[in-house]
Amino acid sequence: MKIKNKGGMTLERAFKICIIDDSKTVRDELRTLLEKEKYEIVEADDGLNGLKILGQNRDVNLIVTDVNMPNMDGIIMCRKIKEDELLKDIPIMMFTTQSGTAELEQGKEIGITSWLTKPLVPDKFLKVANAILNKKIMSWKSVLKKDIA
Repeated sequence: MKIKNKGGMTLERAFKICIIDDSKTVRDELRTLLEKEKYEIVEADDGLNGLKILGQNRDVNLIVTDVNMPNMDGIIMCRKIKEDELLKDIPIMMFTTQSGTAELEQGKEIGITSWLTKPLVPDKFLKVANAILNKKIMSWKSVLKKDIA
């Protein structure tokens, strides 16, 4: 069965996106936005639960996570994801209030695909998410040129 989303992408099946953020409001906003695009959503409220959800959903196509969360922050969680043979190739979109040079360098070092700052700008968020899912953004270098600069 083919699915066509509002962004014009024709999908063989719905992409699955994992949203990891301690703010229920943010998770709800992202879920609403992404479900309108016909994406399947799983979610967690912190890094520890995020790892658990990812362990149960190894078919996730994109991880969207915050940096500042209780129990395990997004940076530590992303390091653990990149160390896991079954998860390491899943692209990660950091969606956070953090925008300092040190945080961006940590993201680059870990291998995060994209870094977007809150608040949510729906068109920009979807443009980046769709580009990642279409494999148009493959590295941090392309993200720096297209989305952050």
